[in-house]
Amino acid sequence: MSQNQLLQLKVNALLQKELQKIFSARKTGEDETATTQKLNPSEEAKEPKSVQIISQLSERDKQYIVQYVKEYSALSTAQIIFYLAKHFQNKHGIAKSAVQQFVLDQVKIQQVTSENQDLKQQTQTQDQQSDQQINQQVIKKLSAREIYSQNRAVINAIQSL
Repeated sequence: MSQNQLLQLKVNALLQKELQKIFSARKTGEDETATTQKLNPSEEAKEPKSVQIISQLSERDKQYIVQYVKEYSALSTAQIIFYLAKHFQNKHGIAKSAVQQFVLDQVKIQQVTSENQDLKQQTQTQDQQSDQQINQQVIKKLSAREIYSQNRAVINAIQSL
């Protein structure tokens, strides 16, 4: 396995860990940037705010948002949130914060996925280039050996005369 492939595997593993941290922090109610700080014991029993907010969205709504984020990834995150929040508020009465939180999650996932694909493509290109260099070196060595063996045959023929 080449050094680039190992590097890519490490990057993929780190990205997966970061995504897991984000989602597990939301599930447990922790803030993404801070460690847990419980103000009073009664808050421990409550469902995390981000989970409560996102739970307002049905699976169908979430699929619609995921599809919209993929299709309109060229738009800014703010534009996507504005449109979707307006759409869901008008049609379903869902709060903007629920849409905003879910869109932010999807945009992060989309960014990580595209970065991962870019790294994969870059690694493949580097691997191809290194393979070509190795092949060229092998061809040079084979050519040098062939020339040496031909020269040796000529020298041996001359010496035998």
